[in-house]
Amino acid sequence: MVVITDLRETVQAARELQALTLENQGYRESASGKQPDEIMAEKLRLERELNGLRSVVEGVLESCGDGILLVDLGGTIRQVNESFAAMLGMSPEELAGKKSYELGPLLGEFVSTTGEHVVLDQSYCDYQTSRIEAMQDMLDSGQGIIDGWDLYAYHRDGRVVPLDLTVSIRKTSTGNAAG
Repeated sequence: MVVITDLRETVQAARELQALTLENQGYRESASGKQPDEIMAEKLRLERELNGLRSVVEGVLESCGDGILLVDLGGTIRQVNESFAAMLGMSPEELAGKKSYELGPLLGEFVSTTGEHVVLDQSYCDYQTSRIEAMQDMLDSGQGIIDGWDLYAYHRDGRVVPLDLTVSIRKTSTGNAAG
C-alpha cells in the first residue's frame, strides 16, 4: 500500500498549531487571571495527547503485515514500515529519503524474487506512465484511490520484487491534498 503523505510533517504542524493556540489562549486567559502554571499544565497535557496519538499511528504502521510506503507530494519517500522494507531486503532507514522513481526499473530483463524471468519493455513503461497520470489526476482532484497498480521494485540482491500497490491521497483538515 502506498499512502502519499508525511506523518512527521503532520505531527510537526499539529505541534506548531497547538503552540500557537496555547499562546493565543495564554494571552486571552492572562487577562482573565489564569495562572502561567495552568497554561503550562495544559500545554503539557496536549503534548502528551499528541505524542500518544503519534505512537498509535506508528504502532499501526509497524504492526501491519502489509507493506506501507509514505511518499510526499515531491515523490520523496518519507517513511516505510518494516514489512515494506523487508520485501526489498532493506531497512526503513535505507529507503527513507529516496525518490519513489528510484524503487524500480522501467526497462530491462530481470529475475524476480519469485524465480520468474521478467522482461520490462515499452508496454511496461506505457503502463507505468498511465498509472502516474492517474495519480496526477488524483492529486489534482484531491481524491481517489488507485488499486492494483502492478510495479516491480529492486531487491537488495539485484532481483526485482513484484508489487501490487494501492495508492491513496491524504488530505489536510481543510480538504487539500497534502501528499
